[in-house]
Amino acid sequence: MSGRGAGISRVYLLALVSLAACKREISPGPIAAYDAAVGLPERADAAASTQVQDAGNSVQNALVPQYAGDSPMATWRSAKGIGHTSTVYLLKGDNDQTRMVFKPDTRHGPGRYRGEIAARQLALAFGIGDRVPQVVSASFERGPLRGVLPGPKARADFDADVMAQGDFVYGAGIAWVDGLQFPALHRGPARAEWEGWITGKDPVPAEKRELAKSISDMVMFDYITGNFDRWSGGNIGQVGNAHSPVLYIDNDGAFLWPEPREHLERQAALMRRTSKFSERLSAPIGTAAVDPQFAARVLTLPPPLQPFGPELLRAVQRRLVEVAAHMQRVCDAGPCVIL
Repeated sequence: MSGRGAGISRVYLLALVSLAACKREISPGPIAAYDAAVGLPERADAAASTQVQDAGNSVQNALVPQYAGDSPMATWRSAKGIGHTSTVYLLKGDNDQTRMVFKPDTRHGPGRYRGEIAARQLALAFGIGDRVPQVVSASFERGPLRGVLPGPKARADFDADVMAQGDFVYGAGIAWVDGLQFPALHRGPARAEWEGWITGKDPVPAEKRELAKSISDMVMFDYITGNFDRWSGGNIGQVGNAHSPVLYIDNDGAFLWPEPREHLERQAALMRRTSKFSERLSAPIGTAAVDPQFAARVLTLPPPLQPFGPELLRAVQRRLVEVAAHMQRVCDAGPCVIL
């Protein structure tokens, strides 16, 4: 590994620089029409170039403070496990105002942290960067990171699951969201309510329209990313009141290969039942679907991360086309937008 010293943390901010140059304005409206029967088109129409949000406008503040001295843990004074079924750490600085969630590479889920980074990139490209918390690719020296864990058991768990490349542990550094709550939208009356909204069975109350739009968008987004783990509980966030839009806070179950077929079929079934969409997401999905290189370009990971394989990228592109075709069919048949 290169760098100013063995103790300096490597942090790669995700700016999507190569995509920012392609940014174009796309007016709201129905998604672009195309012949779904022919599959992926050989070339994109000039008028249907992909909408890309300038990541520089979406990242409000630097997630990772400047490090002092040569130790990667000079800023982070403590770490504790906060994951339920996966290894996740909350890093804290000298006070509670400096916090970051770190998902390291692990033996039970090798490479899965890349899903957090890729989901953020895709959200920015679709213009919904506010729905996925800011993420960076970060690495820390294994020894100092292990050293700030609280006690022998935490260190033993670290040794058993966390993987290192040489002296460094790589993972996703995720912005801490103040006031984050975890609504129980995955079960019971709450799920029945929002499913009624997005399937068109029930009208959406005026005060809950933004919530309904964000859930419909999440269903489309999760099917495109192949996220199998949204509805197991604790993977949906919300800030503010119960009518606020949801945050897609857990994405390490996305972009897996081989695909988790059984779980993915359940996501596909929910996607196909959805008949009400947000205008905000319909246009970028439609225009992205006619660009056969969209997934490969947007899901390019920053070095030194292992890139996604071509089979996975083709699968993402196929699901993108499938979602756009579904939305087009529904919108051709009648009103489809949550107003």
